[in-house]
Amino acid sequence: MSQKCEKLHEILKEGKKFYARSLDDANVKNELNHSGLYIFYEEGETGHGGDRIVRVGRAIKTDTIYKRNKQHFFGTKRRSIFRKQIGRAILCNDSERLDNWNTKGKPDGEIEKKVSRHLAEKCHFIAIAIEDIEKVNELEKKMTATVVQCNEYKPSKGWLGYNSPQNKIRKYGLWQEQSLNGEELSEDDLAEIEKHLIKA
Repeated sequence: MSQKCEKLHEILKEGKKFYARSLDDANVKNELNHSGLYIFYEEGETGHGGDRIVRVGRAIKTDTIYKRNKQHFFGTKRRSIFRKQIGRAILCNDSERLDNWNTKGKPDGEIEKKVSRHLAEKCHFIAIAIEDIEKVNELEKKMTATVVQCNEYKPSKGWLGYNSPQNKIRKYGLWQEQSLNGEELSEDDLAEIEKHLIKA
């Protein structure tokens, strides 16, 4: 078991939970009006005595954590690879619609609604506000690698991601395919995360 992964989860338990409905609140918009990291959790997914991370994302430059997650919850596959990955899993038994979903072809409104419903009903995120773009990029890679390299960190049997056609998603239990191998978080990194975590 990765002690860094376990410690990361202990720190993140203090994070304020944000949901699709939270993003209608003007105070939340101000709270998330930063560059930084956001970490998604999914109902039924547990790890290290709490919620299991299912995605690590970043918001940098002209994006903010608020804007990026509006795109995830309410946007389309064209602006959110996260939405595209969930849609692929939903379409696992419909190869024709999956082929269309994988291209820039005609939007599939029915599947977009299903993706939005899954995110709204099953998912929430926490946020780490950091304006240093280089640090955001570094922590995103290290956090993802730390989770992936923990051999006790597995999805539940019913996790939707097991329906994904993407091998790395099924193998590693995250809704992403990048930064899966690399350097783990250091003690200094964990301290930085704890310092900038938006807490409840």
